[in-house]
This record gives sequence, structure tokens and C-alpha cells, in this order.
Amino acid sequence: MPNSHQVQPVVRRQSTTTSSTQLEHAPQLEFASDSTPAKKKFGSNLAYTSTPQDYETAREHLSDEMEGRWVGAMPVKEFLNIFLSTASAPLPEIPENPFQEVQENGSDSGRYAPFIDAIQQWMPRLEAVNTSNREDTSNKLKLRTDISIYNRDQPIPDRTNFSQMELWIEFKNNDGAAFQDPSDITEESCRSAIKSGSFTPATKEGRSIRGQLSHYAGALHSVQFRNFSFSMLVET
Repeated sequence: MPNSHQVQPVVRRQSTTTSSTQLEHAPQLEFASDSTPAKKKFGSNLAYTSTPQDYETAREHLSDEMEGRWVGAMPVKEFLNIFLSTASAPLPEIPENPFQEVQENGSDSGRYAPFIDAIQQWMPRLEAVNTSNREDTSNKLKLRTDISIYNRDQPIPDRTNFSQMELWIEFKNNDGAAFQDPSDITEESCRSAIKSGSFTPATKEGRSIRGQLSHYAGALHSVQFRNFSFSMLVET
């Protein structure tokens, strides 16, 4: 049985009144395919990709590829109501400022431990792991996320592992570098920010961060069967 994506030659004949050239006996070959047309885009970050690239080049490429595809901002309550269902179990008590210790630490690396302590109480079935210095060894470019979230129903990796993680969290010590929310988050202001490009600053740093986020998302989706995934960028 032929492959559904196999390229099949289609023969068409041209008739002509000039018998001396006998063009009617010269078939023209065209190729019809039901597969997706080839695109010039970043292929993969895995070991056997046909488009090998270094880390910085991959960031730049992915930043270009994702240009105009970032949508935001969105009110927090609206996001929670749409994407997260209400828990049936009683929620734990939330301190007045659970992230105070996170704010008091000046460096990204100093924020990982207090951030994990703050969120762990709300994730009884998940485990947050500091993977900022432990790359995914199966990934060609040795990518590593700052914090990886894993399901406690399986063995918890001690490093970045895109094939097992539920979501990842990245920290950046530069608020507003990657995304600039409108001062008044309404549907009209958000549409205007996207259209004008102010939501995604065209700075070198902003483009690099968005390329990095795209890289991590692509790495996760390349080794998991998913329609979508969640991730978190913490800018301070």
C-alpha cells in the first residue's frame, strides 16, 4: 500500500498544431503531494536534526520565527478561570506575601530556593526542582531550565529533563525586557499593544529572551505528545 505522503508523479500531455516538433509525445512531469510544503524554519534541537545550530544562533532564529506570534497580556483572573479548573480539595492558607523572601534576594540564583519553598505548598502532586546548573543530557545543546516541575507519580529527575517535566520556570533579572504589558490591561489596549509591537520590545535582550523561551517550549514538545503546555517567566 502506498504511503499517504508519497509523492506521486502526474503526467500531462500538451497538444500542438506543429507536428514537426511532436510535442504531443513529450510528457511533462509535475509532482503532486498531499504533505505540508517545505518551510525554511528551525528544525529541531535534538542530536540528529538536519539544521544543526549553536545555542545563540538558535535563539536568534527562533526569535525571528516567533515574531508576531506572541499574544498578550491577559488579566490573571481571566486566565485562571479559562485554563485552570477549581480544585475540589480545600486550598491551603496563603500567607500575606508568600514571595517576600524571593523579592529580597538580588540575584536570579538566590531566588530559586525561596521560590520553590513558596510554591511547593500549592502543588501536592508535583515536585519543583532547581535545575539551573543541570542540563538535559539527551538534548543536543544541553538546555537547562531554572526550575523544572515534575509529577510525583514517577521518579523525580535531579536535572532538566524535557521528556518528563510538566512545566518549567525561567527567571530574568530585568523586568519588562521580554514583554511590556499595557498599563491598563483591557481587550482594546492589549490588541493595540500587539498591533503596534509594544508588547514585545524589539531590543536585543528582549529578542534573546523570547528566543530562549521558544527554544525551551520546542524542546519539550519535541519529546512529549502534547497539544499545549504551560511555562512561567519571572521577571524582577
